[in-house]
Amino acid sequence: MPSSPHIRARSRAEFVELVDQALVEVADLRDVLSFDEAQMSGAGSFIDEMDQGLRELRDALANGGYRHRDADLPFMEAIRDVDALIPFRQLLLRINATHRKGVAG
Repeated sequence: MPSSPHIRARSRAEFVELVDQALVEVADLRDVLSFDEAQMSGAGSFIDEMDQGLRELRDALANGGYRHRDADLPFMEAIRDVDALIPFRQLLLRINATHRKGVAG
């Protein structure tokens, strides 16, 4: 799989897989940060926003109501300030690129 953050998903099924993977990563990040209360105090809101945005995206993909838009996903602004806390940032950038431009190919 290409490592570039701007490589879009090649199919709708791959896009769904990327979103599912990101949801697992968000849950893992929440678990890790819950053990470090100093970091978690500022992280809770962006994690909640990211989780909610990904769940809404996943639901829209599942029910057929999803449409690509040439605009960032709502949570992208919130995570820009906390890049160091997000080890799966490249995955989120890939999801956002697919959201903005549609599936590749």
